[in-house]
Amino acid sequence: MTIVSEINRIKNNITGAYTALSAKGATMPETQNSANLATTVASVPAGGGDIVTAVNYTGGAIAQGEKVFLKENVAVEASTTNFSDYSGNNHNYINSSGSKILFGYSSSHHLYDISTETSSSVTVSIVHSSYPVRYDNKGNIFLKGYLFNEGITSFRYMVQDNYATTVFTGSSGTTATLTKLDNNFNEVKTWDYSWDTNLFYTITTVIGNKLYLSGCSSVASNNYGADYRYVGIIDENSNTITMTGGYMAQNPIVLYSTIDNKLAICGDIAKANYSYYSSIALYSIDENYNISSTPFVTSNPDLASLLSLSKIYIVFNRNTGILGLGSQEDDSNYGIFKYENGDFVTVSLILPSIKSYNKIVSVDNSLSKVVIFNSLYTLAQSAGGYKAIPYVSQLGSDVLTGVANEIAANGASFEATTILPEV
Repeated sequence: MTIVSEINRIKNNITGAYTALSAKGATMPETQNSANLATTVASVPAGGGDIVTAVNYTGGAIAQGEKVFLKENVAVEASTTNFSDYSGNNHNYINSSGSKILFGYSSSHHLYDISTETSSSVTVSIVHSSYPVRYDNKGNIFLKGYLFNEGITSFRYMVQDNYATTVFTGSSGTTATLTKLDNNFNEVKTWDYSWDTNLFYTITTVIGNKLYLSGCSSVASNNYGADYRYVGIIDENSNTITMTGGYMAQNPIVLYSTIDNKLAICGDIAKANYSYYSSIALYSIDENYNISSTPFVTSNPDLASLLSLSKIYIVFNRNTGILGLGSQEDDSNYGIFKYENGDFVTVSLILPSIKSYNKIVSVDNSLSKVVIFNSLYTLAQSAGGYKAIPYVSQLGSDVLTGVANEIAANGASFEATTILPEV
């Protein structure tokens, strides 16, 4: 061993130490020598994080060693289009392919073509708009008695899973027919069903082999609740469904279930013409398709916060698992969630400040476009991969804090070390 070889060994060790420290997110000194090692080690973020690759969506350049916020499930605004200046919009829904938007109020509705940025008037009557918007597995949307996709046509009231029914939209009734349809909307089988009390604004939902019917015995102040609920078993070997149940004070309206029939999404007291419910809650479903009597407690604090509010708009696509929620009273409270593994994860929205009393949040299947009130937001990136984003109130609970390991221009990929390990 010579003096020269020993000096080279020490230099190589110092270089290796700085390389390792850089990978750990340390702030690198201009001069990388032994004198600066202690300061560099002290700059390593605590927590023993991981190295991830992210795309810079902060809107500016990122410096090496700069603190960054990292998320996987985040939708970042790329452009905004105001498709309507009609202040009375109460229905604003984008179709599953992201090509058309249905907007309007009561019997005044329009279809907006996103590619041509033009709209045309359509004659539909959706006066009582608190009927849940339903999707089928072919990308069609059903709103009250209409089918909406590339155009809008009269249709039966879609229930769920290729079932349609006759319902009562104001006048009371005690009988209806359930029809099972094939993928071309041809009738496969029909069942007659009835109940023993005149009900207004009945809403039906099929979960597995159970038919749930919710309705109210009276309507007051343009509101309706679900003080009655009936349940029947759908038997392929019978032409009738026997409904059992009856009065259950303020029983939540069964609106949707998740694709695996593990969770029901229910609303309590709908506001006619305004599309919102006084509250929204989740309920577990057992193996016999019975709904729990007590709400399911989500582990997602973002979703729990929205569910705790009143006057909530809801749009749920059972087939994609995408849930849009918005508050009628609070401009800052809205969100997109995706059903995964028995609960909902947050898909954070990085959008400009939105001021609107109508927070219907409608999203296409690819999570590349979102409609809120009369604005269409095209998203730069929807799902998959980390994004470095600015801090905003809609950041969500699954954000990671990290340190940039290298310089990154806006829109460029870079490596970052997380403060805490990935979960």
